[in-house]
Amino acid sequence: MGPPPVVTGISPKEGPPGTRVTVRGEFLGTGPTDLVGLTICGCDCLLSAEWKSKNKIIARSGPGKGRGDILVSTRSGGKGTSTVQFRGYHETIGPMKESAVWVEEAPLQTLVWGRSKKFPEDELHELFPEGSGDLTSEQFAAGWFLLEHHHGTMFDDLKAGLAFLRRKVEAQKEGQLSFLKANVGSVMEQLDTLTILKDKFESDVKEHGSDPTAKVEKAIQVSMLEANKLFEEVLARRDRADATRNALGVLQRFKFLFSLPVSIERNIRKGDYDVVINDYARAKNLFGKTDVPVFKKVLTEVEQRIVRLQELLRNKLQDMPSTLEEQKKIIRNLVNLEASGDPAWDAMSCHSAFITQRLNTCKEEHIAIETANGDELAAGKTPRSTPQSNNKFGSKTPVSQDWQSSVPQRVLFVEELSEITTNMFPDLWKLGQAYFSGELHVKVEPEKQTHFKRMVLAPIELLSGLLRAAILPHTLDRMSPLRTSYGMWPPQGLEGVGPWLPHCLRYIRSTYTSLIRLDLPNEPLAIIASLIFDLRLHCMSTLFQQAAEHIKCLHKKETWHIEFDTKHSGITQLLSSIMSQIAG
Repeated sequence: MGPPPVVTGISPKEGPPGTRVTVRGEFLGTGPTDLVGLTICGCDCLLSAEWKSKNKIIARSGPGKGRGDILVSTRSGGKGTSTVQFRGYHETIGPMKESAVWVEEAPLQTLVWGRSKKFPEDELHELFPEGSGDLTSEQFAAGWFLLEHHHGTMFDDLKAGLAFLRRKVEAQKEGQLSFLKANVGSVMEQLDTLTILKDKFESDVKEHGSDPTAKVEKAIQVSMLEANKLFEEVLARRDRADATRNALGVLQRFKFLFSLPVSIERNIRKGDYDVVINDYARAKNLFGKTDVPVFKKVLTEVEQRIVRLQELLRNKLQDMPSTLEEQKKIIRNLVNLEASGDPAWDAMSCHSAFITQRLNTCKEEHIAIETANGDELAAGKTPRSTPQSNNKFGSKTPVSQDWQSSVPQRVLFVEELSEITTNMFPDLWKLGQAYFSGELHVKVEPEKQTHFKRMVLAPIELLSGLLRAAILPHTLDRMSPLRTSYGMWPPQGLEGVGPWLPHCLRYIRSTYTSLIRLDLPNEPLAIIASLIFDLRLHCMSTLFQQAAEHIKCLHKKETWHIEFDTKHSGITQLLSSIMSQIAG
């Protein structure tokens, strides 16, 4: 903190408002920014202050009146003191004194005598009909001016004013003459220059005519045209270069948007659908509300490619067979692309329809093969061999006996139907559970639960009907309208199925076990359970009937060869044959 400012001198010591004052003293600040206050007679004069040095400041006084201190304030020293004073006063400006402001012509209106009254304007118009009191007017009338401004002035005062005006005019004339006398040389040089200029102008008029600028203007225009021709190509190339540079700058700045259509095509071919979705979402956030025509055009092309991607994903969704994870991924991509409709429900419908189609196709193929084999047997030809059943419950089917030389077509049909259901139906059920639990991020409609229930029951009912038509035709109602849709198998093919019924039962039970693991409702499980019960009953009946028939025929193989042992003494082979049939 420095010493406080001290004002020790001021020049001038008095003056009206606006007087240019020089303040002198000590410690008046280290610079213009250090000066923070200047007060003269109680009026703030900081705006007009001009810092010269630490000992000198120049400013203009304010409207203060009377004597007062000059106080200086600085950042470094604070508020200072003063050993001198400045007296401010207000001048009385009369009608004859030069002033920068307008002064009333009659400043004595506050006096009590009659000359303070204004002369009536109507009387002035009557006395001077064509006159005016304006000094600059051509109809100026001196009497009007005197009556208007000095009708109450004493004659002696008017004479004194006239004498003052005459002295003023004489002084101005003497000043003009003295000015000319002092500068007579310069005036003569100016006159000579004007004379030479006049002679030169007259000679130019004779030589070039009265309008010499026309030729100059024409020459300038020709030179401008030639200059434009000379630089026209250069300027055009520069404009093209600037336009190209600006276009390249825009392309570089918005490279992501302009390269987006090609990027989408490339990623679609590669199968990177997640990248396409992320780029599309970013483009919509950045340029979705733009009004720039070129941006809107690029966004239109992007939208067209997104529509094609949606169609591609819908086709892939309907392309069967497909795993559950693949379908979920496609559904998620369609939802992120804001595709119309309900892709998850479409996927479930396609899956259910595909299972139904596969079951019916399997039925048609096996019925056709069995029918063809029956026709070949009727014609005396060797039927087409049937591949051995390589099941998952043991080794290949034994072929030591005549009736086991080949697997019946209906047994193969049961195996294939069971495998189709075991492999495909769980995906349908899991997809439906994911749909109604909100895992697929789609809008769930509760009324669709009834449709989904029908969608689940349809393949199960079809499976039960197809299996019954193949190995349990007697359990179906012949008058039912659905009987034909389950398939009409040749009647002669059912004879060789009997020994294979336990094998078929194991396959169907395996399918039933897989359905139980899915935690299905009771209704579809009850359909398969009823089928298994009927098949068990039919299997037991068939096996008992076959065993009884074989036992009846054993007496034809009796040789009456007696064998002796310690337990039964003498016995033939008949008893052991019966026991083997029962155990088999």
